[in-house]
Amino acid sequence: MTTRKRQDMDERLQRLAAENEGMRKKLASAKKEQKELQKLLKERESFFNDLPVAVVVMEDERIVEVNPEALDLLGYTRDEAMGRHFIDFVDRDSKEKVIQIHKNVFSGKAALGYCETELVAKDGDGIQVEIRVEKRRHGRRGALVSRLERIEERKKQERKEIESRKAESLMTMAAGVSRSLREALAAISEKLPVLKERGDSGSGATTKSFQSIQDAVSRMMRLNQALERFCEGTPDKSEMSSCDLRKIVSDVIAVTQTNLKENEKGDSKVHLKAYLRSVSLVKANPSEMHEMIFHVMNNAVDAMPHGGDLYVSTEETAGYAYVFIQDSGVGIPEHLLTRVFDPFFTTKGHGKIGLGLSLAQGIARKHQGSLEIASRKDQGTIVSIRIPLAGHGEKARKGAARGKIKGAHILIIEDDHMIRELLSQLLKSKGYKVTPATNGAEALHHLRKKRVDMAVIGAHTPDMESHALAREIKRGNDKIPVALIAGHEETGQGEGSSADLIIAIPLDMKRVLNQIASLLTSKARAG
Repeated sequence: MTTRKRQDMDERLQRLAAENEGMRKKLASAKKEQKELQKLLKERESFFNDLPVAVVVMEDERIVEVNPEALDLLGYTRDEAMGRHFIDFVDRDSKEKVIQIHKNVFSGKAALGYCETELVAKDGDGIQVEIRVEKRRHGRRGALVSRLERIEERKKQERKEIESRKAESLMTMAAGVSRSLREALAAISEKLPVLKERGDSGSGATTKSFQSIQDAVSRMMRLNQALERFCEGTPDKSEMSSCDLRKIVSDVIAVTQTNLKENEKGDSKVHLKAYLRSVSLVKANPSEMHEMIFHVMNNAVDAMPHGGDLYVSTEETAGYAYVFIQDSGVGIPEHLLTRVFDPFFTTKGHGKIGLGLSLAQGIARKHQGSLEIASRKDQGTIVSIRIPLAGHGEKARKGAARGKIKGAHILIIEDDHMIRELLSQLLKSKGYKVTPATNGAEALHHLRKKRVDMAVIGAHTPDMESHALAREIKRGNDKIPVALIAGHEETGQGEGSSADLIIAIPLDMKRVLNQIASLLTSKARAG
């Protein structure tokens, strides 16, 4: 090989080496850029997934991105949600409204779309949300980004404010009516003696007319007294004393039972069952407590024109005495629940003035307590009365607080609406967070999507035997304590049962609350 050829070859090798080095550097740079890009994508994905609000990204109305908060809100898995039309999750009454907002934002007619609507979760529950929609780029295409925020608590607070303003207006109106009625009654009463004299010396027809006027005046006086009590803001301290609420409830039950026997017709029989636990004394006006409970029980009886079951129970927890009055009557339609405490509102037809529940709620509030209603049409009603304990009740409040596991989330599985609502309200009153379920399938679905500290399985689980459901819950997470509600004949642990606690029927609510608190405490210590 000549010197020239050798030089050419050396130069070529040098060029190839230089090119190879350049390619190596470009490859290293590309790998570095790819690594940084992957890091950015991972950070972006992590940021998107860690957002504390629910976010859905849509192209052509189909979901192309969805974060865990949104999945948890709707109850779907990522695979179930991806590719579906977002409008599928919107309540049918709001679909057109949401579609129009999407069109306006995507076309540029609006920079931001906003509405309040209801979404439908996988389990069929309605979820009130606020939707905010913006247009963003997603890859090379335009996309809609929707932020979903639950607004139940805000709506609840708004309803409270509206109810407060409405109550103030109603009291003002009632006070005005009462004042005018009192003046009219005074004028009529002034003339009654003259009319009576004429009636005594006149015909029988005149005497009868006078009696009718007297009866009408008596009814008006009772109505006016009711209006005056409704308008009273605070109880008269001179009429307050330490009351045995359990005895007052017993007295009202005795009166109610007598009335039921006198008005009993054929098969339309109301079966009254009482479960009265001892409660500490309350500081209250005894006659007003009696009147409050009487009005509620009388209302419950009226709700069962064809007969049914009336349950009355008393409990004490967290510094309050509770009276629960449950009926199996016609229930209250949801759209009327906000009106049942309005004075003169009634669904019972002519002859009823509609002041009973208004007065009962007013009496509870005057005593720094509350009266709440849970009801469904054709499924009965539960009225919960809460009155603060007096004096040594403070000790009970502190003791209850010590036994409470702060933030504990309890899942209640019970098909019977009345029992489910009663347990839920009792546990909520003690500070627990409660999720209700009507059957085993619904309960297992809740357990898959959210953390639960305890499960309480009721006596009625239609799709799955209760011990089998307990085993399924333990199979998913053996650290979740499970309590079973069972009759006396079922109080054994059962073959292969996974229950940590058996609660016997009839329920002693005070004991149940203590058992639940003890079980949660022991599990927390063991965990």
